[in-house]
Amino acid sequence: MIKKINTIKGDFFGGVIASIIAFPQALAFGVASGLGAVAGIWGAIVLSFVGAILGLNCPIISGPTGPSTIIIANIYALMSGDISSVFLILAFSAIIQMIISITSIPSLIKYIPSQIIALILGSLICYYFLFHL
Repeated sequence: MIKKINTIKGDFFGGVIASIIAFPQALAFGVASGLGAVAGIWGAIVLSFVGAILGLNCPIISGPTGPSTIIIANIYALMSGDISSVFLILAFSAIIQMIISITSIPSLIKYIPSQIIALILGSLICYYFLFHL
């Protein structure tokens, strides 16, 4: 019983900390997308609920992230502002991500050096500053 209480307490505080981190990001990404801060908040809420409902034990991205914002902005620009096409593409990418998450592919991340991941994220930041500001 005590272990269950500790688990619930840890889940609660983990959720609070995650929401503290995700809230300003969601606001900023909503404004940066051009759809407004409310869209960013709703996007974070929906993603969090989907992640919670699926209840997967493997890690999945269920919040706003910088690289995904850059990709979504590029898709939006390529589709000439056709938001229904953007949502369709995002739905397909979500399905692909869920399929990948139930395979053994996510466990391969441990073989990628942290320097490579830092290089990828750094290049995305440079790309963002060069082409989107």
